Amino acid sequence: MPHDRFYIDAQFEQDKQLELEGSELHHMVRVSRLRVGETVELINGRGYLATAEVTALERNLAILTILSLVQQERSPPQLILAQALLKPNLLDWVVEKGTELGVTDFWLFPGHQSERNDLSSNQLQRVHHLILSATKQCGRLDLPRVELKPELLKWQALAATAFFGDLSPSAPNFLQVSPSPIAPLLLFIGPESGFDKQEIAHLKQMGALGVRLHHHTLRAETAALAGLVLANSLLNKS
Repeated sequence: MPHDRFYIDAQFEQDKQLELEGSELHHMVRVSRLRVGETVELINGRGYLATAEVTALERNLAILTILSLVQQERSPPQLILAQALLKPNLLDWVVEKGTELGVTDFWLFPGHQSERNDLSSNQLQRVHHLILSATKQCGRLDLPRVELKPELLKWQALAATAFFGDLSPSAPNFLQVSPSPIAPLLLFIGPESGFDKQEIAHLKQMGALGVRLHHHTLRAETAALAGLVLANSLLNKS
């Protein structure tokens, strides 16, 4: 994990002073035990990494002054994981590890066979917290986006190269396909009990290609991570 890295949702500029509050402040003061005059790393989730000095500490905030800036351009294509809702602990695993594996967008939707059909505000807040923690831990500078989507049958045509995990023996191996080098790569993963026939038919109608992720039948959370590893291999080849 990058040493003493914190997140602030703000525009970064040389010599600008920023205020750190909330849980990030608590971590800086109570866990890292940083004091005035020490330096930290800051990210804003928009591709910037700043080195900043702690210039003041108050009860409910810290004042940080940016000393230097580095910008990392987000290179196409996007890697989108369209994940049917899972049990909370399994969804936690997918979003945390998916962030480490480079997912740029999480599209969460209720599958016909999902055990859960929505996320509470607390669960959605936890998803965002896990994504932020994983972003800082793995060293990436862009923060993945999260979007709640309706059930698949309400989706329209896709502006992406789309694939879905397919258990059919005739489905091609994921590594045998050739995604566009510039279009977003969109991977659909079903719920614990998989996609039903209507969902599979609609995915194909939208232009998604069914692919094999492994010669074994994988659990939903394992399928998501296996698919993302294979997707990264494809994107690195293109």
